[in-house]
Amino acid sequence: MAKIGRNEPCPCGSGKKYKHCCGRDSATIIPFPPARTSTPGNATDDPFNEQTFMERQGTPNMATDLLHQLKAELGDRTFSSKSELEAVFGAFVKKKRTTAIDDFLGLSPDMMHRILHGTFDDISDILELGGHILKTEVPLIPLLDIISALLGFLAESGPVPATAKGNLPRALVQRWWDEKLGPLEPNERLRAIMRPNNEMGAWTLHIARVIAGKAGLIKLHSQKFSVTVRGRALFEAGDLDAMYRSMFIAMAWGIDWNDGKRDYQRVHPFTQRSFAFNLHLLGAKARDWMQPSAIVEAYLKAFPVLRNDYQGEDARTTLIYMQSDLTYGLTRFPIELGLLEHRGGWGESKPDEYRVTPFFDRLLDWHI
Repeated sequence: MAKIGRNEPCPCGSGKKYKHCCGRDSATIIPFPPARTSTPGNATDDPFNEQTFMERQGTPNMATDLLHQLKAELGDRTFSSKSELEAVFGAFVKKKRTTAIDDFLGLSPDMMHRILHGTFDDISDILELGGHILKTEVPLIPLLDIISALLGFLAESGPVPATAKGNLPRALVQRWWDEKLGPLEPNERLRAIMRPNNEMGAWTLHIARVIAGKAGLIKLHSQKFSVTVRGRALFEAGDLDAMYRSMFIAMAWGIDWNDGKRDYQRVHPFTQRSFAFNLHLLGAKARDWMQPSAIVEAYLKAFPVLRNDYQGEDARTTLIYMQSDLTYGLTRFPIELGLLEHRGGWGESKPDEYRVTPFFDRLLDWHI
């Protein structure tokens, strides 16, 4: 190893010349980590001596295991300069960021970071949309079915006045309900009770309208709803694939899932940030019918800190609330996108269960 010049910057990073810093003691090597001594009460083979500060306090955290891995990586090596140490540390960090993690189901920390903090374009090397949707398959994709109907109504009727709150008019809401949902209820009396009086009474239509607006398919101008030039072009061409892509991106990255909801209706906002991972989890775990508790546990293995966000009167109440909230956040929009199906639950003899649909593999192209 070359000797450090007396007038060169000291490798410790102090900014001083070597002769005025570490060179005063004629040292040419900076040991890191410091040499451990074996003295009574401080033996190098003492397990306590191998613990991190937080372990000695009895409160290990998420960084504890990482610190042990870094310590094993460094071993008893010594470093002649700060830059040499930084190079080794940088290589260690890069390796950790790009190595797949089991709890992330094969995703690396770098991939997860982009999923949680980026846009759809930022994860194009992880997830792409592909496949082809046939016109006969539109009813199997609830959100696409509603948006297609909405585009058809607006294209046929021309601009329609919005309500004072900026929602769709009652006549359009009830026309949609009469054509799409009303026929599903055979009881005429119940059908009359269920018929919505406004857009907020038809929540799926409300969400579809918001998503269609964010996707640039419809617009609200001068208090009137109308189809955009792009929305009309896609609708008249029957370009279902482009419509699906637009609404997929707008739904996941364009709108706020909790917008317009009361407190008891809101879902944990993290379930929207992790949407791409949610889909990856469902594809990995819900190939066959799977109960929501198992889906939630798999999700919490990736994000255990979310448990701290739920509190109830007792452990059982907290667990029920957490599972119901996360289940809704993890499954609602995949169902609306036709990627997940549900059976059982309220009013049925079997419990709630979920599994991915054939559309999942046809429309989602993963690179993991």
